[in-house]
Amino acid sequence: METFCGIVVVGIVVYIVLQIMMAAIKASDEKAERIKSQKILLDGQRKTLQNKEDAIISTVKDFFARKYTDALDYESDYERNYNELNNSIGSMQTTIAVMKEINGKLVKESRKEDQSATIAQEESRAITQARHIAEGLREFGQEVYTLPSSKMMDEGTYGKINKRYWDGVIGLKRTSVVAYIEQCENLLNSTNFDDIFSIDLEEILRCVWFFATEKTFAALDFQKAEKVFSRIYKRSYADVTIADLYAKKKMGGEDVLRDPVRALLKSEEDSKKLTLIASGLMWMNAYQSESTVLQSMLTTGKEMTVKTQERLHSLTNGGGKAPSGFSVRSSGNMLYFDVSALAWKDDEYKGLFENLAFQDKKLTYSLAVRDENKDLVISQRVNVPGVQEILRKFKATFIPNCQ
Repeated sequence: METFCGIVVVGIVVYIVLQIMMAAIKASDEKAERIKSQKILLDGQRKTLQNKEDAIISTVKDFFARKYTDALDYESDYERNYNELNNSIGSMQTTIAVMKEINGKLVKESRKEDQSATIAQEESRAITQARHIAEGLREFGQEVYTLPSSKMMDEGTYGKINKRYWDGVIGLKRTSVVAYIEQCENLLNSTNFDDIFSIDLEEILRCVWFFATEKTFAALDFQKAEKVFSRIYKRSYADVTIADLYAKKKMGGEDVLRDPVRALLKSEEDSKKLTLIASGLMWMNAYQSESTVLQSMLTTGKEMTVKTQERLHSLTNGGGKAPSGFSVRSSGNMLYFDVSALAWKDDEYKGLFENLAFQDKKLTYSLAVRDENKDLVISQRVNVPGVQEILRKFKATFIPNCQ
C-alpha cells in the first residue's frame, strides 16, 4: 500500500511538472509570437517611413518636371510645395512615433529586442534629409523670385533696352550656352537637389536671349532654354515673352506677332508685365502690336503710366507709322541729311516728332525737304567758296534749328 501511494505521489508530481513545463513552453511560444508580431508591425512602419521619404523626393522631382503653363497654376508655387513637404515631414514624425511605441512593447517582452538606437538613427537620417530638401526648396524659391521684372528692358525708359546687358548676351559663346542649358536640363531631370538649388537662373535667362538674338534662329534651342527657365521660375516672365516675340518678328515680320499677342492678352493680367512687353514691342519697332497691347490695357482698366498713355496717344495719331530715325549727330566736319524725308507724307513727319517728343529726344541731323534738280546758267564768273566755308554756312543755317 505504501508503495502504491508512493507511485501515486510521484505520478502527481510528474504531472504537475509536465503541466508547468507545458505552460512555460506555451508562454514562451506566445511571447515569441508576440515578439514576431511586433517585429512585423515595426518592419511595416519602416516601409511606410521609406515610402514617405520616397514621396518627398518624388514631389520635388515632379515639381521641377513641370514648366509654367497657366497664371493660375497654383500647384507650381514654391511656397505651396514647401508647405506640402512640411506636412509630409509631420507625417513621417507620426510614423516614427508609432515605431517607438512598437519598440516599447518589444522591450517589455525582452530587452534584447530593443531597437531604439536603430530607430533613432532612422529618425535622424529621414527627418534631417527631408528638412534639408524642404528648406533648400524654400530658399531656392526665394532666390528665384529676386529676379528683377526685366533684365533686358530699361524699366526707367520706355522703349529702351539695357545696352550693357544686350552686349553681354550677344558676346556669349554658342558652345558654352548650349552646354549650360544641357547641364541644367539634366539636373532638373535628376534628384540631385543640392545641384539644382545652385542653378543660376539669370544665366539661363541670358541663354534664352542669346538664342533669340542669334542671326540664324534655332527654334529648338530657344524652346529648350525657355522650358528650362520655366521649369524653375514657374510664372510668366516679361523678358522671356519679349525674347519670343523678338525672335518671331525677326524671322517673319510684325504680321506674325498678331496671334501670339492676342493669346498673351487673354492670359496675362499683370499691368507691369504688359507695360514691359509694350516697351519691348516699341524697341523692336512692332508698333501695331504695341498699340494692341496698350489699347487692351486701356479697355480692360489696367493701370497705365503717364508714359504709356502718352505713347498710346502717339500711336493713335500716327506715331506707329513714323520713320524709325537714325542714331547720328551732325558735328565737326560731318553734316547728316535724311533724304528719305523727301517722300514722307504729313503723318510720317508728325509721327516722327511725336516719337521724339515722347522719348525726350532731339533731332540731331537734318531732314531734306526739297529736291533741287535744276540746271543753273551762270553768265559770269563766280567765286565758289571753299569746303570749310560751305560747311560753316551749312552749320550756321541748319544746326541751330536741330537743337
